[in-house]
Amino acid sequence: VSCVLEEHGPVDDAAERRDLVTALIDVVAEVGPHVVVMLADPAVEKHIRALTGESGLPVRIGRALVGADGAPAATDRIRAACSVASLQAGIAAWREDNPPPAVLDEETKDALVNIVLAVIARH
Repeated sequence: VSCVLEEHGPVDDAAERRDLVTALIDVVAEVGPHVVVMLADPAVEKHIRALTGESGLPVRIGRALVGADGAPAATDRIRAACSVASLQAGIAAWREDNPPPAVLDEETKDALVNIVLAVIARH
């Protein structure tokens, strides 16, 4: 996931955001439960922060998705947290019916991307 964040860098527009969400979904769907656990487990986040000096994965992913640099506004933090939660929940729900080695189909991937982008959107 860190490689995806580094590869995509900060997102500046809707197309870049869609590409980032798609890449994140691909990684989480491929690696599966391991990434979902890392995203959801506060103890893992604490260890990552201690080892790297960086924010945990959920915070880094959320900031990348909403494009928040520095200290994001409270509404950005909420949108970021909800977008990460919807990403991992969507993949986990899909995995219930599609255990490995199942590969995420394009229709499902598109639905997941649209859901995450809807959560991120400012209304």
